[in-house]
Amino acid sequence: MKGGKLFQLLLNLKPEEWKGLKKMVVSPVYNTNKTVGILLAELEKQKPDFDPSQKGKELLFKKIWPGKTFNNYKIHRLYTQLTQLVEEYFLLVDQRQHSVERKRRLMTIYSKRNLLPFFEKEAKDLTKELNAFPFRDLEYYRDQIALYEAIYFRPSLDYYDLNDE
Repeated sequence: MKGGKLFQLLLNLKPEEWKGLKKMVVSPVYNTNKTVGILLAELEKQKPDFDPSQKGKELLFKKIWPGKTFNNYKIHRLYTQLTQLVEEYFLLVDQRQHSVERKRRLMTIYSKRNLLPFFEKEAKDLTKELNAFPFRDLEYYRDQIALYEAIYFRPSLDYYDLNDE
């Protein structure tokens, strides 16, 4: 069923996540197509009884583009854009909940951009955070390996220098 994935994703949103998704859809950083916002508003009115049928698509099309003849490709592209935004929203929410992953990604960015002081600060913060873990499981050791790898293989390190650092 076309649009089925979008409706399943929207049904999975909590009420507070709807608010965050609406902010993301109207943000020009993530979306420049204003019709995606109109589609989301119309779908929010329908929840939880979304109509994935052809007739439902035609009704949505008339509300989004009044006076135009139905174009299945156009509405399908809009569904796809909104689906991608919902997936991006899920990724952002998940990233905010994992501070270790966030710090590790920041370290990678600082390393690539040759911002060594910021890289070192994030490395120290991440080391403190990892050492504060109450237990040592597989995830802890994977994070430690990734941290040490990032520290050792940063671009500013001269691997052929024989002096201790």
